[in-house]
Amino acid sequence: MNNIFIKIVRKELPSYSVYEDDSVYAFLDIKPYSKGHTLIVPKKHCPDIESLDDKTAMAILMAAKKITIALRSLYDYEGIVLHQVNGENAQEVRHFHMHVYGTLPKDSIHFYKMLPEDHKEREDLFLAIAREISDLVNQR
Repeated sequence: MNNIFIKIVRKELPSYSVYEDDSVYAFLDIKPYSKGHTLIVPKKHCPDIESLDDKTAMAILMAAKKITIALRSLYDYEGIVLHQVNGENAQEVRHFHMHVYGTLPKDSIHFYKMLPEDHKEREDLFLAIAREISDLVNQR
């Protein structure tokens, strides 16, 4: 399988990495719901939760815990959402992925709608956010 997430894991496509171990890779979502919105993917192809082996499933949950702690520490979120869907018609990319993002007050707009239009400014912002989260996650 050669989907976009596998290409990101192999470093064939760019990403803003926040965490990596032997089983998983975590990086910033390019259309974030909130600041620090992260995707966690297994390094090997697994289309859905049913195809995950126990080691990989545990690694995903441990990464989600570390990222949750970092997001809570960095940003003043009301809560943290772990979001994951399964099924051909439910997944935009047919590769297991878990979203980790902070919740915003109901009247706020999505973070990605506030991102700079200039590509360089956007890239600098994503790099700074990824560095903040990565520094905290990798301290633990």
